[in-house]
Amino acid sequence: AVVQAPPAAAPAATVTPAIVDFGGQTVGSTGAAKTVTVTSTGTAPLTIASIALTGANPGDFVTSSDGCANQVLGAGASCTITLHFTPAAAGPRAAALTVTASPGGSLNVPLSGTGL
Repeated sequence: AVVQAPPAAAPAATVTPAIVDFGGQTVGSTGAAKTVTVTSTGTAPLTIASIALTGANPGDFVTSSDGCANQVLGAGASCTITLHFTPAAAGPRAAALTVTASPGGSLNVPLSGTGL
C-alpha cells in the first residue's frame, strides 16, 4: 500500500467586498464609513504584515480603524478595516487598499468615489 502524506498547511485570504465605491461626496467633506473584512481561508495561520493605501489618489481615502495590521489570523478568523473618503478635488477619485500578508503576498481592494 502507498501511504500519502497529508497536504501541507497553506495560508490564504479573501477580502469582502472586492471593490469599495463611496459614491459622490462633497469636496473636502468626509462621507460615511465603509468596512473591508479580511478572512483567513487557508489551513495555516496568516500574518497580516501591513495595510497601505496606494494608487492615484491615496490621500483622499483614510483608514480610520485598522483591526488587521500585525494580526495573526487562524483558519476561518477575520478582521476588519474601516475606511473613509474625503475627496480633495472634484471628479472621479481612485486608490487601492493593499493588504500584505506573510506568507501569501498581497490583496488589493480598488477604492473609488467622486468629488462633488
